Amino acid sequence: MHHQSVRAISCLSVAVCFVIAMMTGVATAQTLSYQAILSGAAESPPNSSTAVGTARVTFDASAQTMRVVSNFSGLTGTVTVVHIHCCTSTALTGTAGVATVSPTFPGFPTGVTSGSYDNTFDMTLASSYNSGFLTSSGGTTAAALTALQAGIAAGKSYFNLHTTTFGGGEIRGFLVPPTLDVDASNTSTRYHALTDGLLIMRYLLNPTGTPAVVGITGATATRILPADVKTYLDLTKPSLDIDGDSSFDASTDGMLILRYLLGLRGDALVNNAVTPGAPRNTALLIEAYLGTLTP
Repeated sequence: MHHQSVRAISCLSVAVCFVIAMMTGVATAQTLSYQAILSGAAESPPNSSTAVGTARVTFDASAQTMRVVSNFSGLTGTVTVVHIHCCTSTALTGTAGVATVSPTFPGFPTGVTSGSYDNTFDMTLASSYNSGFLTSSGGTTAAALTALQAGIAAGKSYFNLHTTTFGGGEIRGFLVPPTLDVDASNTSTRYHALTDGLLIMRYLLNPTGTPAVVGITGATATRILPADVKTYLDLTKPSLDIDGDSSFDASTDGMLILRYLLGLRGDALVNNAVTPGAPRNTALLIEAYLGTLTP
């Protein structure tokens, strides 16, 4: 075979592989997830409630939906209404008006001090938004969805649970993307293999237990209590499926995370650490995905 023919076939193969990789990347980028750990201390102004809660919000771009999942317990009052608020003037602080369906999420348990919720909203419907937010965003659901997603992406939107004791909100948390910064470090130990990586590995090996953290959390860590680490990992768990095979495995997902945090890339990252047939099965795709978890 002529060298020119070989080069042509090689170029075609590379082009086809690139297109396939890009198409796979697009398919796996159809959802965007954000999460919040809810507390009284995060309210504005902070309150003395010791209640705890979590929230996860996932947007599906192709279906134009928003899934809301929440768990909460220990409220001092009973639930009255629950919303997503948007958008504050400054990220991760301040207050804003209600952005989502009013007066509350349909089906969210009220009159209770603990519970859970899981519902998916059609974001092409005007009823999925607060009317004031819809109007101020331009009057169309498309514009409102864009504004809400932009506000959440900028860290200017929060999940707020209101109760009979705290009418303005008993526990809340700003919605942020999940990351591999498990111990919430601030400097050199952020995204660190011997802190965050080991905590994730221990969690994947025993997801129902409370991980031991002594001697593992970084020097500048702000999430250091075992229960807090587990809460964060429980909330982040859907994002820990690194190869996209719908399972959470220390020998694959955990190994990929640990190798990535150690600085390994290419074949050194993925060799013998990807489930056969997994949707994310190349170094290119896995590095891109892990990059979203280490902003």
